[in-house]
Amino acid sequence: MKKKLQIASFLHSLNSRDGGIPRAVIDQNLYFIYNKKYSATIINLDNNAKIQKSIKRIKYITLNKSIFKSLKFFGLNRFNVNIDLFFWLLKNKNNYDVFIFHGIWDFKNILARIILKTNYYIFVHGALDPYEKKTLFKYFKKKVYWFLFEKKNLLNAKKVLLTTILEKKLAKKTFVNTEGIKFEVTNYGIFSLKNKQDLATNAFNKKFPFLRNKKYYLFLGRIDEKKGLDIAVQSINLLGDNFKGLFVIVGDYKNSCGLKIEKLIKKLKLENKILLLGHLEYYLKNILITNSKAMILSSHAENFAISLVESLSCARPVLTTYKVNIFNKILKYKAGYVAQENPISFSKILSKFEALNSKEKLQMSINAFKCFNNEFNLDNKKYLIPSLENNLNE
Repeated sequence: MKKKLQIASFLHSLNSRDGGIPRAVIDQNLYFIYNKKYSATIINLDNNAKIQKSIKRIKYITLNKSIFKSLKFFGLNRFNVNIDLFFWLLKNKNNYDVFIFHGIWDFKNILARIILKTNYYIFVHGALDPYEKKTLFKYFKKKVYWFLFEKKNLLNAKKVLLTTILEKKLAKKTFVNTEGIKFEVTNYGIFSLKNKQDLATNAFNKKFPFLRNKKYYLFLGRIDEKKGLDIAVQSINLLGDNFKGLFVIVGDYKNSCGLKIEKLIKKLKLENKILLLGHLEYYLKNILITNSKAMILSSHAENFAISLVESLSCARPVLTTYKVNIFNKILKYKAGYVAQENPISFSKILSKFEALNSKEKLQMSINAFKCFNNEFNLDNKKYLIPSLENNLNE
């Protein structure tokens, strides 16, 4: 019997507040475990993160957070200079066959290049999206860091992993020079959402009695300028009395962008049509998706959109923009509608969805689950990262 391939995956935090990446990394490692050809370990670089329950099925190691965690100067608190990781890699560099580092623009990839030489993969997760140049200071900071460190980190990697073919096209004409980097598109996805339905439903009804037996549109994710929530809010305002539904926004909105959205909702007097619920954990989130009529993501740029895929897995249609890199799959299966990234265009697809009769909405729900099952369901993937199959045969 062949020895299992030992895989170590690294990410800056397993905190579910950080968006879809922690969820995707957990499901990838569950895939490795279920596959039985691999043995999987997650190295979490945030000892303050609240670990999702599903992680307990995976071997994981938590290291202390950055030594800069309390500093705010030039965003140093976001740069995870993790001394524990340095010593961990030195001790364990020969104990694993594959090292996968999730995310860029941080210290862990420098350590990978110095200690592991070329024996590592880097998963970009959309961090090379051309949208990143929209903010002048961030653009300048990243250009300098790319020149000094990050391009070398990516050039040395066995492969730089991407989620879609469209992401690969965008990476070749982005705001930094990516010439020479060995990109590889993965079979990215998640497992279908599963939970103890009765217990979760009871907890949900107790926490949100005002949503009981109601259908609503849903946004789920980080509250960030990139997500284009202002477009969704303004599109609902444009529809006026023709929008008779409810839009529920789930995510931590206690930040500058969230406060702007809250202010915009009040300014447009939409408090009776748009609710801000804050951050929710795994099981409550699942019920929220299941009870919705459609997921909304009016994003300016989105590498993959885990929240949309979660919605599809619950047989819920999605309303999104052409800036979301899986829009072609949504159109292919007629699993929702796609608009330009502006309020007028988005209001049109909202109106179009509202006008569907019950039979048409049911068909779109069937299409949504078919889209998930055929394109994004890890249960149906023969392999996740193509080049890992080569490691098994070496």
